[in-house]
Amino acid sequence: FGLHGSAAEKVEWAFKLFDVNGNGTIEPKEVETVVNAVHRAKGTASMAQEGIDKFYKRISKNKDELITKEEFIRGCQDDAEFMAFLGKT
Repeated sequence: FGLHGSAAEKVEWAFKLFDVNGNGTIEPKEVETVVNAVHRAKGTASMAQEGIDKFYKRISKNKDELITKEEFIRGCQDDAEFMAFLGKT
């Protein structure tokens, strides 16, 4: 993406992007929707469902169906691949 701002600002922006329905949590379908939309916009192949599931499981620390904002921030900041996706800080 090449976003500008600090790592914390980028992760905050990403949470708002992934929280498609605006309810303050991220559900598996929202991850799939956003990841596939980004790939379409970039003109790249969509991520396989397995990759989306793997990302979701890495971020959802308590392994329930919802990712809270706190889980998302901690999980993303510890995920070098995701931070690279957002752009260098």
